[in-house]
Amino acid sequence: MGTHSHSRHARRRGRKSAWGLAVASIAMILLAVVAVFVPASGKPKYVVSQRFIPGGLLIHPKTYPTPSPSAKADPRPSLGPFPYPTYRIPTYPAPVYPAPIYPTYPTPSRTYPAPHRTYPAPHSPSPSPNNDLPPVLPLIQPMLGVVSNDPAAWGNAVHKQPVLATRYVSMSTPLSPSWLHSAMRVADGATPVIEILPDNISLSQVAAGQGDKWLQDLRTEIDRLGRPVIIGFAPEANGRWYSWGEDPVNFKVAYIHVYNTIGTNLVTWMWQVSAHNQGDPATQDFNAYWPGSKYVNWVGFDGYYYQPGDSFELRFGFSLREVESWWHGPIIIGETAVSPLTRNMPNDITDLFNSVVSNHLLGLIYLDLNVCQGQCSIYKQDFRVEQYPSALAAFIQAAAKW
Repeated sequence: MGTHSHSRHARRRGRKSAWGLAVASIAMILLAVVAVFVPASGKPKYVVSQRFIPGGLLIHPKTYPTPSPSAKADPRPSLGPFPYPTYRIPTYPAPVYPAPIYPTYPTPSRTYPAPHRTYPAPHSPSPSPNNDLPPVLPLIQPMLGVVSNDPAAWGNAVHKQPVLATRYVSMSTPLSPSWLHSAMRVADGATPVIEILPDNISLSQVAAGQGDKWLQDLRTEIDRLGRPVIIGFAPEANGRWYSWGEDPVNFKVAYIHVYNTIGTNLVTWMWQVSAHNQGDPATQDFNAYWPGSKYVNWVGFDGYYYQPGDSFELRFGFSLREVESWWHGPIIIGETAVSPLTRNMPNDITDLFNSVVSNHLLGLIYLDLNVCQGQCSIYKQDFRVEQYPSALAAFIQAAAKW
């Protein structure tokens, strides 16, 4: 028993010794590990964990040194949240382009032959005889007309285009086939006022038909051109200064014969006499020259401002009151002008225009000619209004109201 007991104790001690050696070995290993990871400074930081291992041995937590401020920064980019990037929207100034320069090319020269025409020319009607004439201007009351060699230039001078243009034509010479066409071209759209002058032929001869060929030629030209005209025959027949004057009986017969020969198609007939003042020895009362309303479309009175003191009332007032007692149709001042001898041209021109309107007349036809013929007199003056600046200014101002 003793032997067995001793051996058991010996075995027990051996086991304890072996266990102790194992524990000591493990402890040595742990110490060696700790020695490796724990620095000598003894300032452990960043405790990772603390845990026990079986047998109750405390494993010291692993610590890491505190980085010094001078330590080199970690070059790796931070993995923290990124701010959304912002971008600046670029702006550009509006483009400016230089004006385009178009190339110019010389006119090409023709280097190819003209094509040969192998088809017949189409038939075309003869051109209209009036295709080179300007359109006819409308006749709107009050109307401005002129006796001028160049109505268009006169219209430019007075800043008013005339709508009537007077042309004198004598029965003493054959009528050219192109006379009326030429008159219309010169009129520049104004309606021609044709004053037929029975020169070298008496009123009785006209009434007997001796001038019918001439009258028929005028009728032919009117029909060919197909444009309206205004016709006056033997103007101022109640005056003493023309060869056909102061013969009321033959005048009426001749007037009616001319009217019937030419006819009324495209024609406005103007009975044109000199304005008469009671007691004036130079003119006769025009009542005796009246052919009858059947043969008249317009009544025209001729009269001028000749001398100081002349006025519209003095020159036309008596005649207007007389004719209006038996004529209720249109009346026009058929020929008029203001002489420089009045020494009051601007006011006289204003009086003329205003009186035409206040008396409700169709208008006036202004004689814009130099009729001195080398020697001026009270009745023959340079009536061209554009020759007198103050008169022209008054004319422009008055005509602008029409």
